[in-house]
Amino acid sequence: MKRFAMIAFSPFGWGEITLRDYEAVCYGCLLVKPSVDHIDVEPNIFIPGETYVPVRWDYADLVEKCRYYLDHPDEANRIIHNARTAYKAYFQQNQFVRKIESLVQPTSDAVAIASLPLQQAIATLP
Repeated sequence: MKRFAMIAFSPFGWGEITLRDYEAVCYGCLLVKPSVDHIDVEPNIFIPGETYVPVRWDYADLVEKCRYYLDHPDEANRIIHNARTAYKAYFQQNQFVRKIESLVQPTSDAVAIASLPLQQAIATLP
């Protein structure tokens, strides 16, 4: 019988958020990583204690938290379930499409500036 990892530890590397974070959620692992409360990201699978397990940036509590969730699999499974639900809901509820639409839709200011002669449009720039 194969054994699979229950916990996926994702330290900071080239950035705070990595593909590994989302892979962990998709494969049903408990995501443990340094706190990312300072980041706004979509889909947001980074709700402390609800969709991932944050640890201190110096990893002082890493072993303690891993042991806790290995000893409390029901609690770990609750977090895993919440993370997978949040990830899937982002796409099932078309939040991805709405976010992209909001980024590419021109604002009324942009439309107004685009209709100005070039010199006037340049004058409106900050």
